[in-house]
Amino acid sequence: MSKREVICWGAPDEERLTHDDMDEAIEAILDAWDGPLTGTVTVCGFARMPFRLDFDRILDDILERLDEELSNPDGEPTEPTPKMRAAAEALVDAIKADYVVWACEEVERHEIDVQAWVREHRPDWIDVEAV
Repeated sequence: MSKREVICWGAPDEERLTHDDMDEAIEAILDAWDGPLTGTVTVCGFARMPFRLDFDRILDDILERLDEELSNPDGEPTEPTPKMRAAAEALVDAIKADYVVWACEEVERHEIDVQAWVREHRPDWIDVEAV
């Protein structure tokens, strides 16, 4: 399985993915943390969902629509020609090349030791009087 590029980070149940850096996401999770900064926190990496387009189905849908509007209502459905198939395949390739998927799915998950992360990244959060 090829590794997909993580484009954003957040908690497993994050509704809006806005952090493009894992440490930024961890800081946001801990900033909302209720209680002592101990234990672990889960942070996930999200990648754009892959998508597949079936050029045969797209071509069938186009021909069906054309037949409904323009063809003989008592005639046979139009069969795709080799030129139509090539054009549909080229259309699908063009869409795949330029379409940007918005939906994401989790592709990485990390358990982060809260105390270690705070010591390294946000030592100003450590309560000096509690030490």
